[in-house]
Amino acid sequence: YLNEIGIDYIEFEHHRGIMAYIYKKNAKTTIGIRGDIDALPIQEVKESEYKSQNDGIMHACGHDAHTTMLIGACKLLYEIKDELNVNIKFFFEPAEEEGGGAKFFIEDGLMENPKVEYMFGAHVQGYLEVGTIESKYGTLNASADSIWIDVKGKRGHGAYPQNGIDALVAAAQIITSLQSIVSRNLAPHEMGVLTLGKIQGGDAGNVICDEVKIDGTLRTLDKRQKEFMIQRATEIIENTAAAYRCKAKLTVENSVTIDVPDNSFAIGYWSDCTTAEVNFKGSITGGNGITMNGMITDTNTNNILILDGAKINVKGHGVYQAGYSKTSFSANN
Repeated sequence: YLNEIGIDYIEFEHHRGIMAYIYKKNAKTTIGIRGDIDALPIQEVKESEYKSQNDGIMHACGHDAHTTMLIGACKLLYEIKDELNVNIKFFFEPAEEEGGGAKFFIEDGLMENPKVEYMFGAHVQGYLEVGTIESKYGTLNASADSIWIDVKGKRGHGAYPQNGIDALVAAAQIITSLQSIVSRNLAPHEMGVLTLGKIQGGDAGNVICDEVKIDGTLRTLDKRQKEFMIQRATEIIENTAAAYRCKAKLTVENSVTIDVPDNSFAIGYWSDCTTAEVNFKGSITGGNGITMNGMITDTNTNNILILDGAKINVKGHGVYQAGYSKTSFSANN
């Protein structure tokens, strides 16, 4: 399809990524637009026109939509390439689910020559209505760390449990206890996710299990919080295992780091980038480049447009620029 569009692109021998590009002779700025393209090892059973054509794999995380969105961006921007004053690199990222795709592009030097100054990406969300965009002042998307737990006991006959050390029982208690990290160790305003999605162990129903392997994912929005959750998980895993005469080890692989956005390009939550009447509650201080404390709500949709501490620039009476658009409004309250 990139050939049909006519846009230039690069393929690679050592990975399946593709970078399309539009270079302008006198451009001083280069931006990147990124979309992930890999699937997950899940059988798609739903019958639809977009059902996976390959058994055992499907785009269960929306990557088919992301790929389509990026191809669409290639098409639309290539059609107006003569009007552009920036260079654009389109990154079709492979291996996002394995945490490797971005590293491939960096190692290939694709963030340089010309240097990418701003990177844009989007992810579909099932709870958002079509035509709605969600963003946030500060970090929106979490880091993603792969975790592995290895619990070791001693094999024995199921008829003589006293002669074995049951790793399966210890693993069950570890799984249950780890749920307390989010519910009892994080403050109500802090966000973290610890999901254990795979457990494997045992050889037969009448044999004491000697080893259990558990796979999961840890997601946080803050580096300090991430380090704390890993520390607590380690304590719970090792001490719970010891209580059942087992040994256990936690391994963590930093797959996807926390992204820290440029807040001048993504602020708040909006459903429409056109003029809207809004209600404002809070205080405004300063002149140009003011900080708004409070929130603006679109009176038509009740969606919050700007959250506490968002920095906006005054562009005339009643017209404000919030990074992504100019929003005219009449202020009530």
